[in-house]
Amino acid sequence: MVIRVVSLDFAGVVAPKHFIDYFWFFTIPLRVARLEKIPLYEAIKTVERAYWSLSTDRLEWYLPSFWLKVFGIDADEESLIEESLSVAEPYGDALEAVPILAARYSVVISTNTMIKFVEAFLDRYPQIGKHVKRVFSCIDMLGKPRKDREFFRYVAKELGVEPREVLHVGDDPKHDVEEARAAGMSAVLLDRSRRTASLGNTVSNLFQLVEMLEEGPLRL
Repeated sequence: MVIRVVSLDFAGVVAPKHFIDYFWFFTIPLRVARLEKIPLYEAIKTVERAYWSLSTDRLEWYLPSFWLKVFGIDADEESLIEESLSVAEPYGDALEAVPILAARYSVVISTNTMIKFVEAFLDRYPQIGKHVKRVFSCIDMLGKPRKDREFFRYVAKELGVEPREVLHVGDDPKHDVEEARAAGMSAVLLDRSRRTASLGNTVSNLFQLVEMLEEGPLRL
């Protein structure tokens, strides 16, 4: 098996999820608090109730534009995302491991985070961004709220490679590992909590991924 592409999930792999959580659970409520002239804690409760009233299986749940309209917020997505970048930071192992991976493979990001979030983050951290060839989002590109085998096949097709030439790395056993493998890719689970380390084909950081690839052909 020859790996030509390393595909990385975004939230939980390249960047902690609190950057995106900050957008949804602070930046948006702050605008609601100002608009409705209510305390921030009340706005947070209002926003959370609205979020959970909608099924997470619906695409709209993941679209900032939808929620800005729901709450009557007159602001563009980019400016709000830019505000949230104040708490954004990459994982330390991503800062060091991504350039190493990029020296041997094409590195792409395949995620269910919207491209606007990812690209804003990569612009802020060019130490990683300059090594990422493409960003793929199942939300933006296929209108799907979660990664699935169709999405992973789409990624391979867009890159002009066979699925078996792609190794995907993510932190969700179902949507990163099972679905990528069902598409014909190799897949590794990144478990930073080390809870599933005994399951095999699991790493707890990206340094271990580099070591795994250096050991020779993968059997995944």
